[in-house]
Amino acid sequence: MPEDNPNGLAAPSASGAPAPVIEVIDNRQAPPVDEAQIRREAGQAEAGRVSEILAIADGVREQVDLSTEARTAIANPEQSAAAFQKIAFERLKETNSQRLESTEIGMSDNEVKQYNIARAIQSLASGGKVEGFEREVSDQMAKVVGRSAQGFYIPQDFLNRGAFNTRTQVAGTANVGGNLVSTNLLVGNFIELLRNRTVVRRLGATVLSGLTGNVSIPRQLTASTANARGETEAATKSSITYEQVNANPHSVSVYTEYSKRLIAQSALATAGFFEDDMTKQLAIKQDLFCLNGSGSGDEPLGIMNTTGVNSVTFGGAATFGKMVDMETAIDDDNALMGAMAYVTTPTAKGKLKQKLVASSAGSDFVWTTMRGDANQDGEVNGYRAACTKQVPGNKAIFGNWADSVILEWAGLDVTIDLVTKAEQNVARIIMMQDQDHIVRRPQSFCVSSDTAAA
Repeated sequence: MPEDNPNGLAAPSASGAPAPVIEVIDNRQAPPVDEAQIRREAGQAEAGRVSEILAIADGVREQVDLSTEARTAIANPEQSAAAFQKIAFERLKETNSQRLESTEIGMSDNEVKQYNIARAIQSLASGGKVEGFEREVSDQMAKVVGRSAQGFYIPQDFLNRGAFNTRTQVAGTANVGGNLVSTNLLVGNFIELLRNRTVVRRLGATVLSGLTGNVSIPRQLTASTANARGETEAATKSSITYEQVNANPHSVSVYTEYSKRLIAQSALATAGFFEDDMTKQLAIKQDLFCLNGSGSGDEPLGIMNTTGVNSVTFGGAATFGKMVDMETAIDDDNALMGAMAYVTTPTAKGKLKQKLVASSAGSDFVWTTMRGDANQDGEVNGYRAACTKQVPGNKAIFGNWADSVILEWAGLDVTIDLVTKAEQNVARIIMMQDQDHIVRRPQSFCVSSDTAAA
């Protein structure tokens, strides 16, 4: 009997005639497609998607009307509930941005340039009340905020257009202010005080400014689930659960003392010394609260004290592996995305700049320098790394800084205390603003439980 050749066909016979081809017919049939089951599963998944979208829209209903967007999303089966949740958060930011604009009083660019905080301070110090143009805008701002200022309000128009950032940056007596009195001083060359670095805003924090009233942001806790069931079985009901993350205004204030004679004579004051110095102090305190606020009294709750953030213990010197463990903890929560960056202290930074990634020859250091970076930041495992003295215990923080949400209410109130040190002819400027801080998703951060500078 002739053998089969390698290609699977019968070998030719001895006479050279081709052998008959045997056709093999497979009568087996593919299992029938259970179209009803597929439709049930698809229907359950679609029902879950629609339920999630409706729940998200309902969760933000008090802040923004998403009924139109929800109908559009439901009509589009390609749009997931997660995508709709992003739309909801963006609309919340837009709404707060519109609130920000609505808290302006309608000052023109020329009026913003004309406005002078130092002049208002001089007026308060000399006459006990603000006069002129600054009084007019403060009164208008009081109508927007809905309450009278203790001293005078800085208009939101002035704050929104970055007026503070365009002032000459100066600071400064031979230790009590004498060096500020005008005697042909080179104002632009004034030596500024060295201060703690601020990091939270520049690493990508979400900032909602010019707020009025109470603010709540919905946070999804659980998702609906799709379940496969038999043809006659009822679908298992599932639902999404949410919680409201409530932001409450905390009155944050800073003050500094100055001679009444100084404010009356100082050329630096009209160049913006007081507003520049005090707004920087406010910014530093805000940054500190975002990082490590206790959440008690008038302190907003910071990242390091927020329940649910991830934690890694170094147990000695911080190593490259332990830094990567911080990334892994967040990645395991599906949160490794967005404006990811490390923050620690200058001391810990110095240690990490001397620590090798591995013991092998040619290994890089854990903290590497970003050449030419204006903020003197570095990199750890490809992520931006910043330092500030505002992190306690030389600990390290890694996370998505866009999930650090800073809230600022309209009405930056400036007042002057002329009584406390009146016998010394000293006045105290006090600047107050209502602020809060929330962590949008605690899983987006990881905080070391011990020092990174061992």
